[in-house]
Parts: sequence; structure tokens; C-alpha cells
Amino acid sequence: MNAEKWRQKVMLTCFAVLILAMGTVFIRLGTAQLLIKRLHQDNVVTRLVFQDAPDIRLRDQAKPEKKIDWVKAYPFAEEGHQSVFSRALAKSRVLESHVTKGAETKVEDWTTKRFWQYPALVEGGRHYENAIGWQVVNPSQQIAKLDDGSLTFAYPRSAQQERIDAVVKLADFATEQGVHLLFVQAPFKVDAYGDDDVNGKLDFSNQNADELLSGLRQNGIEVMDLRENFHEVAPTSEAYHRFFYRTDHHWRPQAALLATDLLAQRLESEGIPMTRAAYAPERYRVETHPAFFLGSQGKKVTLVKTEPDDFDVVTPNFPVKLHVEMPSLDVNATGGFDLLLDPRQIERQDYYNLNPYAFYGHGDLPLLRIENQNQPDSGKRILILRDSYCDTLIPYLALGCRQITALDLRHFTGSVETFIREEKPDIIVVMYTAAYSGKIDWVGHKDKFDFR
Repeated sequence: MNAEKWRQKVMLTCFAVLILAMGTVFIRLGTAQLLIKRLHQDNVVTRLVFQDAPDIRLRDQAKPEKKIDWVKAYPFAEEGHQSVFSRALAKSRVLESHVTKGAETKVEDWTTKRFWQYPALVEGGRHYENAIGWQVVNPSQQIAKLDDGSLTFAYPRSAQQERIDAVVKLADFATEQGVHLLFVQAPFKVDAYGDDDVNGKLDFSNQNADELLSGLRQNGIEVMDLRENFHEVAPTSEAYHRFFYRTDHHWRPQAALLATDLLAQRLESEGIPMTRAAYAPERYRVETHPAFFLGSQGKKVTLVKTEPDDFDVVTPNFPVKLHVEMPSLDVNATGGFDLLLDPRQIERQDYYNLNPYAFYGHGDLPLLRIENQNQPDSGKRILILRDSYCDTLIPYLALGCRQITALDLRHFTGSVETFIREEKPDIIVVMYTAAYSGKIDWVGHKDKFDFR
């Protein structure tokens, strides 16, 4: 009887803690949406509610991204956009794809960003895992550890024919428009020539990339594989890993600058004038922020299981005059290299709420246009279809050519074909890292291989 009462008390206590925890989520959500975002208040109430996370309060006060109807700006052609079957399929999948996934995303956002003392609670869980000797990484995190202690995402083996077909179709369309297409494979953190304990066993990113590039080459599409170039410079896995952050899936700015010069050399061979001297490392100043950055993988395992990365700010020490357009940020301005940098991400050290990697290029933007007014106007236009690896590369690449336009198709939801028709580029560079798992999502126009 006593045991039964004890169990009931434990259950009631747990239930009360859960109710209290969820209450903090809704209190913080309401404070953020009503007092901060709508009424723009910063007072004793907002500071008390977010006393453990001042960066969340400050970020919510910041000017929100400008909402742009990309479909209206770059509409899809009626004919050929979607067949009757695909439209019916889209309607049948919309609940799962948008409503369900959207709800999941919101719940995750609430619990990770609004939950009181959330990072401390997660760290407490990691301490408990260490105490009981639990070293198995949660499969949902998709994280593996390399020999040197670096963390990496691990992706399953996935057939690539659908992506091959999508790129081939884009190449055919580009040819019809008189535009050349170059597919650039950015390197993945797992060494394609090493990391034998992880490569092809826990992570299949390189195998997926090999299949994709092989299929593209067989279809006559020009390919540049930066994994090969990086292997020449760093033939061992130990040297290769230095190109990347230990706690994040992205490359360091020095690696992006190296890739920029390699890409510029290739673009020169395609008839695009490039000033490669602009990419010489000695022409850049480096300011190091020690133990400053906890990347996407580090945030998942927390500081209990890893240590933060140093973060380098690498900027040109020569005169720069750029005209930059970032419509989603309502930016249309002329100035220096700082226009392409977001200082908010490095103003203070906050391992769990800020993302210093997004300091470069303002992170992932739907549309970015850069005109370098210090470079001669050759009339040549470069269009880059990019992912987050280009956040760092594109600002550097712009320093050695006249004009670059970049689309991130995960955020740009308009028609790529319409954009190409209007933009009339001379070359299209598709540059992605090797995260090629699952199928293409053809519903929401937020897949980086949806080139329609």
C-alpha cells in the first residue's frame, strides 16, 4: 500500500514538473510574440522571462526578414510546371509535408529556444550519460566521431538517380538558353580517402556523392570534385580534418578561400574573367576568437562531450567596393566587405543561441546579388545555386570578379527556370556539399534539387 502511494506521488510530481515546464514554454512564447515582436518592449518583464537567455530576447527584437512572394516574383510556367498527377500527389501529401512537418518544426523550436534553462537541462542529461558510462549517440542525432575527436553527421546510403535526372534536366534547359552548367562537389567532413572507421561504414556521404558525380559525367555534365583537390593539398585524414570545424559540419574560412581560388581557376578556363590575385591568403588579415564557436554537431552533444572551436574572422586587407542586394534582409547598398558580414553573430559568446558561421554572407539567403565595382565589367554573369558551404565562399569569390548572383533553393521558392530566363547568366554553378540522402521533395519548392 505504501509502495503504491509512493508511486502515485512520484507520478504526480513528474506530471507537475511537466506542466510547469510546458508553462514556461508558453509564457516565453507569448512574451516573445506579444511584448517583444509586436509591442517592441524591453522592460523588467521581458528581461525576467528571458534572464537565462538574453540573446533570444535581443534576436527577437531585431528586424525580421522581409517576406517575399518568390513565386509571384518568378512565376512557374503553367505548362510543364506540374502535371495533373503531380498536382494531385502534391495535394495528397500537403498535410504530411507542410502541416505535419511544420507542426513538428514549431514544437522543436519551442522546446529548444523557449524552454527555460534548456541547454542546462540537456547538459545535465549528458553528465548523467557520462556517469553511467553511456557512450551510445542518440541515432536521431546522426552524429559519429572521427579518430581525432571531431564530430560529423552520418548519412545513410541513398540512391542518386532522381538527383542525377534533376541535374540533367537543368543542364538541358541551360543549354537551350545558351548557358553553360558546372556542377561543383564541395568536400564533406568525412575524408573520402580515409576515415576508414566511419567512411562507408557509419557514413555514406562520399559514396552517395560518387554515385551522383558518376551519373552526371555519364550524361556529359561537367563536374568539378573539390574532394580531389583538397586531397592533393591534405593527403592524410589528419591534415584534411583541419579544413573543418571540430564541432560543425562546415569548413573553416581558410578552406573556403582555398576552394574559392580553385573554383576561380576553373571559371577562368570557362571564359569568365577572374582576378585570382584577390584570393591570395597573404592578402587577408586573420582575427582569432579562441574557444568561441560551438557548431551544429557540438550543440547536439553539448559542451559536456566536446570543446568549442576557435573562430577566425578572415577579411581582405585591400580596398573593396561592392554593391550588394539581399532582398530578404531589405538590403540594397554600396560599401565595403563588411556588407557581406553579420556582426551580430560574433558580438558576444553564446554557444547555444548564436551561430558564428552565419557571420559570413549573413547565412543562408534566398537571393544574393554582388557587383564588385573595383573589377572591370566584362559583361559575364555567374549564377550559383548553393547551400550553406557557399555562405563563406561567395563573399570571397566576389572579390575577384565583377558580378555574382546566388540562389539557395531551400529558401528561394520561385521558379529557377524563370529566374534563369530573366537573369541570363553565362554560367550556372551548382555547388553542394555531399548531404544527398532521401528523396527529392517536389511539394514545397524547398529542395535544393528542385530546379523547376
